[in-house]
Amino acid sequence: MLNIVKLLKVNVFADSQKHFCSLGVLDLASDGVKVVSVMERDSVVLPSGLSKIQREDQITWKFKGTLIAEINQTAGIFSTYDVLDGRFRYRLHLNNQTGSLIITNVKPKISGLYEINISKSSSRYTTHKTFNVTSIDGENRLSVMEGTSVTLESGVSEIHTDDVIVWRSEHGDSIIAKIDRGTKVFTTLDGADGRYSGTLELDSKTGSLTIRHIRTKHTGLYHLDITGNRRTVFKRFFISVCCDADKIDDWFIFFSLQHRIGLDMLWSELLLLFCCWS
Repeated sequence: MLNIVKLLKVNVFADSQKHFCSLGVLDLASDGVKVVSVMERDSVVLPSGLSKIQREDQITWKFKGTLIAEINQTAGIFSTYDVLDGRFRYRLHLNNQTGSLIITNVKPKISGLYEINISKSSSRYTTHKTFNVTSIDGENRLSVMEGTSVTLESGVSEIHTDDVIVWRSEHGDSIIAKIDRGTKVFTTLDGADGRYSGTLELDSKTGSLTIRHIRTKHTGLYHLDITGNRRTVFKRFFISVCCDADKIDDWFIFFSLQHRIGLDMLWSELLLLFCCWS
């Protein structure tokens, strides 16, 4: 059964620049691997790329090399499997039209590499995709309005002389800011594709990072590493950028899955999207 708290008809295939933001899922390309960040206890859809399963399609999903789901129309197989330690119990679901994999109630132990292989009985060719799923705790989850500023707090009151502070963005896994007093480095960078050009500021006392004039393209996961002789600090922040703060509460979609579900294509691909629409 599908429980809908509030329903909005949206185009999930719209570009992020067309004013919606997804808190549950972030899909970025990195060396052929799709990087997907999802908040703990939320759900995530790993898309197969198919609009509809054909009778001769054979689909397998694997987690770290272990088979967790498969579809074989000819053999009448449409199944999900738990791994030996039970981490996927009641969490895996398949879209019966597209073969996309749905993971509900995400926990840290489900982070890792997921692979899908799609082959046809009449062909030698196989389509292969890999997803790197990372679960994020909600403690450092920030939602901000497009065009405003946000500060990612380092959590330290003062930088020690031996501290090395590095800020990284999930976009291209690139270093976007660094402080190293030992080598007199105090700098912000534009990122791999230049998306942070002219937007970053570092606090010289605490090492906190501010992103100004933020845009939807800045949505994603940020990492802070502070290493020194007296302390080591690792923090993660997940930023969601929305277009209109007045509409955030009004345009909220939350889907929860209970028991065994049978979803059509629209509902499964809309799972846990938090949208703002202009």
